[in-house]
Amino acid sequence: MTGLEPSNAEEDMGKTRIAISAIVAGLAIGSTGVASAEPRAVGECSPAFEGMTIEEVLEIAAPGFEQALRDEDRNADNRLCIKIIPNEGGPPQFDPAFVFIDNHI
Repeated sequence: MTGLEPSNAEEDMGKTRIAISAIVAGLAIGSTGVASAEPRAVGECSPAFEGMTIEEVLEIAAPGFEQALRDEDRNADNRLCIKIIPNEGGPPQFDPAFVFIDNHI
């Protein structure tokens, strides 16, 4: 022995550090995968939108938009994604104001 070789205790400590590093890296990678696998909102709408039936949307829509709402339901499942937007100073007949899109694009 030249005195430069690691002792058994030093070797064991090195292996322990490597094992701990591998576990920490695995947890970090695993937690990233979970965050990207978050479930989508109801009706498969993006999180900024709310899934609603066409009948529910018609209850809040201004008169005259019935056909436009029905036409947007491209997959014929009677659901749309709605996002209520502020109607600050807009025409009162558009209160609540909202944007809509089919829930399956």
